[in-house]
Amino acid sequence: MKGKRVPGMKSGKRTERVSWIAAINQSKMFAPLTFTGSCDRNLFENWLKIFLLPKLQQGKSYHTG
Repeated sequence: MKGKRVPGMKSGKRTERVSWIAAINQSKMFAPLTFTGSCDRNLFENWLKIFLLPKLQQGKSYHTG
């Protein structure tokens, strides 16, 4: 195939990065967030305050790490 064009499904153009973060507890995912670009401290802290903390049950302990 050397020297011959091979048609493909992709256009070759770069696409925007799409990422997501979520929490897992007892094999269940919750508080998902999909975002474009990279995750920085500001995005993570907002996810924590807006999405994750309201979903956690008060009085329970959670393992971090």
